[in-house]
Amino acid sequence: MDKNEWSVGEAKQQFSEVLRRSETQPQLIYRRNRLIAAVVRVDESSEIPGSSQTIADRFAEARELFESEQYRLPQVRRRSRRNTFVRTLDAVAGRHKRTQ
Repeated sequence: MDKNEWSVGEAKQQFSEVLRRSETQPQLIYRRNRLIAAVVRVDESSEIPGSSQTIADRFAEARELFESEQYRLPQVRRRSRRNTFVRTLDAVAGRHKRTQ
């Protein structure tokens, strides 16, 4: 029997077997009769859409889209805010005088 469909529980219990069988064909994992995952050989992962893209590729794609649509992201002016850590350090430093 060459099984390639698993419930989540079966896949957890027999994970090594799922991996072994994924070398010959994709192993499909179902939860309540709904496909939620597939385990495939690593050299087949290039066939999965978007799996070969890096975050840099995604940012480049976004920049191109923004340029083609002539869209500019609004720049929000930064406001200074109190930094409790810096105030505490200043207070501690003020209490301790350095000797020469």
